Amino acid sequence: MRREPNFLMLGATVAIITLLFFGVLLFLAGAGKWGSSYQKVSIKFSHEMPLPKLTSGSEVSCGGMHVGKIKSVDLKALPSANGQGQDLYIVVEALVDQQVGLRSDCKIRAEGPPLGGAGILVVVHRGLSAQPLADGATVTGLAPAGLNAVVGQIGDQLAGELDDRNPEGLLHMIKGQLDASRSASLMFKINAIASDLVVTSGQIKHHLDATQQGALLAQLDATLSDIKTITGALRTESNTQNPDAMLARLHNILAALGSASSSAAGMLQENRPAVASTLTNVQAATALIRDGLLPSILVQLDAGAAGSLMSRIISAADKTNDSLDNIQQMSTSAKHLLTVNEESIEATIGNLRETSDHLRAASREIRRNPWKLLYQPTRNDVKQAAVAEAARSFSDAAGKLDAAFARLEAYAKTANPALSADDPQLKAMQDHLAVALKNLTESEKKFWETFSH
Repeated sequence: MRREPNFLMLGATVAIITLLFFGVLLFLAGAGKWGSSYQKVSIKFSHEMPLPKLTSGSEVSCGGMHVGKIKSVDLKALPSANGQGQDLYIVVEALVDQQVGLRSDCKIRAEGPPLGGAGILVVVHRGLSAQPLADGATVTGLAPAGLNAVVGQIGDQLAGELDDRNPEGLLHMIKGQLDASRSASLMFKINAIASDLVVTSGQIKHHLDATQQGALLAQLDATLSDIKTITGALRTESNTQNPDAMLARLHNILAALGSASSSAAGMLQENRPAVASTLTNVQAATALIRDGLLPSILVQLDAGAAGSLMSRIISAADKTNDSLDNIQQMSTSAKHLLTVNEESIEATIGNLRETSDHLRAASREIRRNPWKLLYQPTRNDVKQAAVAEAARSFSDAAGKLDAAFARLEAYAKTANPALSADDPQLKAMQDHLAVALKNLTESEKKFWETFSH
C-alpha cells in the first residue's frame, strides 16, 4: 500500500531547523537574549599616533581573551585636549562584554601583529574608579604597543634626526661637522691637522735627506764624521810606538824633566859652597841698599823737602798744567774766532776756489790759443767763445755742486750722530746745495741755448 508523504511533519521539521539555525547565529553574534550582553564604547586616538590598521569586525581582547569586537572606525574632528580649537582623531566604536566591568579610568590601546595585518584593541586595565563606564562613553586611547608601534616610533625619530631642516637633528649636526668652511667643524680640524702633517712630513723628509747640507741627518752625519776624525786623531796621538805622537812626546818631555832635575840636584850638591857665597853676597848687597841707597831714595821722594826730585817733578807738572791751560784758552779763542767768522771764512774759501777756477780756465785757454791775445776774433770765433764760455759756466756750476755736496757729506760724517733735521748749519748747507743745483740747471739751459743759435 502506498504511503502518502506527511507534509505537515516535514514543514514543522524544516521550521524547527530554521529557528534553531537563526537562534545559533543570534547566540554567536551576542545579540540574542541567550548570549552575553555588550556595552558600546568609543575610543579616540590622536591622528599622530602610529596606529595599526583597525577595521570593522576586528577583535577586542582583555588578558588574551576575546571580549568584543570593533564596530566602526571613523576620522573625526573633536575638541583638542588643551581646549584650544579642534584636533583630528581616529574614533573607534567597539562592543565590549559587560563582564569586563570597564570603569571610567579604564585603559585601552591598539596593537598590531608583528608581521603586519589588521590590528586589535586591547583592554590593558579595566580601571580602578568606583564609577562604571557609561554605555556609549568616549575613552582616550593609549599609545599603541607592539613591534610595529616601536618600529614606527623609531622611524619617526630617525626621520626627525635625518631631517635637514631640524637644527638639532643628527643629519644637520653631521653636515655641520663635515662643512670644511666652519672653523669649529670636525672636517676643518681634520684638514688643518692634515695640512700640519703634510708640512711636518715635508720637514722630516727634508731633515732626513742626507744630500741636503742643512738637513738634520746631514748635520748628524757630519758630526759623526768629525767625531770619527777626532777619535782617530786621539788614537794616533796616544800611540806610544809613534815617536811623533803626542803621548810619546809627553813621555820624552817627562823623561827630559826627570834628567834635568837630577842634573840640577847634582849641580846644587857640587856647587853648594859657591851658592852659599852667592847668598852671602846677596845679603850684603841688600844690606847696602837698605842702609845706604834706600834712605837717599826716600829723601828724593819726599815732596816737602826743598830741592828733592819729587818736588822738582811736582813743580814741572804744575808748569805743564799752566801751559795746557794756556793752550786750551788759545784753542777756545780760535774756535770762537772760527765760529764767529765762519761765513766770512767760507765766503773767502769760495772766492779763492772761484778765482782759482777762473785762473785755471784762463791759463788753459791761453795755453790752448795764445794767438787770441793778439788777434781780432771773427763772429764765428765769438760764437765759439760764447759756446766755450757757456760750457765753462756749466763745468763751474757742476764743480760748485760737487763741492757743496762734498761739504754736506763731510759735515754729516763729522757731526753728532744724533744730528737733527732742524740743525741751522745743516739747513744752510742744504740751501747752498739747492742754489748750486739751480745754477747748474740754468748753466745747462744757457749752454744749450747758446749752442743752438
